[in-house]
Amino acid sequence: MLAIARSQAEESTTNINWINGPAETASFPGHPYDLVVAGASIHWMDQEVVFPRLLDVVGSNHIFAVIDGDGAYDPPWQQDWDDFLKYWIFELKREQYEPQSGDSVHHKFMTRYRQHVNIAGDCWVMSGTINQKLSDFILCQHSRDTFAPSKLGARIRQFDDELESILRPFAVEDRLSYRVRTSMTWGTIAPKTTTPPSGV
Repeated sequence: MLAIARSQAEESTTNINWINGPAETASFPGHPYDLVVAGASIHWMDQEVVFPRLLDVVGSNHIFAVIDGDGAYDPPWQQDWDDFLKYWIFELKREQYEPQSGDSVHHKFMTRYRQHVNIAGDCWVMSGTINQKLSDFILCQHSRDTFAPSKLGARIRQFDDELESILRPFAVEDRLSYRVRTSMTWGTIAPKTTTPPSGV
């Protein structure tokens, strides 16, 4: 990702610090920052560590934004996809797949960052049509923690074959077409509050 980012920067650009490291321990040169963006990542961080660190390096008028959503949105294979996810998520994590439930374990995990942010707004953005090789779509699923090769182990071939059988009828010349709906939430990092002892 850093290599791609560097390739997009002008050769004369001197005001960018390229940092590769976890947010929990990485150095933050050049602060204070006006904008902090977490792209499909904040849910994996130790938020009790990260948010106090970020609060120390942002300006008073900063914006903190979370961008999420990179999967196919309401594709023609949605029902089969939901059944596939329901089976594999339970097999690998022993969790129920309940994408529409605000009370699901997954939803709570993905949105727990909101307790650390004074939310100013939420919006959704729809992409144009994405045209992707079927094999690349399947391979991309292994970049998700739940379906990482280390989690699937010897069952990775079964996973890939089942997913291909679902998607193959929708592929045209071995390519899938779909759109992606991405969410953006923004606000400011909330100062950590402490609850006074009872009776104080």
